Amino acid sequence: MRIIASDLDGTLLNSQSKVSKENFDAIEELLKKDVYFVPASGRTLSEVPEVIRENENIRYIIYSNGAAIRDKKTDEDILMCISKAEAKAVWDILYSYKTHITMRFGGNCYIDEECQTESDYEFYNVWNLHKEVINEYGIRKKNFKSFCYEADNIEVMSVFFHDDADKEECRKRLCDTGLVRVVEGWKCNLEICSIEAGKGSALSVLAQK
Repeated sequence: MRIIASDLDGTLLNSQSKVSKENFDAIEELLKKDVYFVPASGRTLSEVPEVIRENENIRYIIYSNGAAIRDKKTDEDILMCISKAEAKAVWDILYSYKTHITMRFGGNCYIDEECQTESDYEFYNVWNLHKEVINEYGIRKKNFKSFCYEADNIEVMSVFFHDDADKEECRKRLCDTGLVRVVEGWKCNLEICSIEAGKGSALSVLAQK
């Protein structure tokens, strides 16, 4: 084996979002055997805990559901993202529904500053773990819709809906474009990324590298 990959939440990270000393010791031992331990997360890079990002025994991090791979040694990224041109068609569909959107690109998490109250979260069925992540890492933006349309190389759009029937209709419309991969996360939630992205795809790219 040359690569061992692991999810973060509920896998490498415990219920307190910590990594045990035993696991860090094992990661160090793997590297001595020329085996890369690679965290693979739905989170974007800035949301990956610092103890993982700065661990000297971890060189590669797959983030944003496989939309990007960071090589910490060279400080370079391999990107499998949604282009600005592709994203326009997606935004046009998403903004025809009542949605709560988190956009991840450039290794950061961006949110609309005008819809981050508890009543907003309840209305759009935003689940607790997502609330915790965006409240800690989310960069609040004014004129969020315009900001979204101008973004290029988008890693992930995480979208929550008020109505589950709207989510199903939207999912079908997005899939019909053939431009993006759409994954159903939680109730009333869709995760949208490039058709080329995915943790498995990113692992294949890293294996070839």
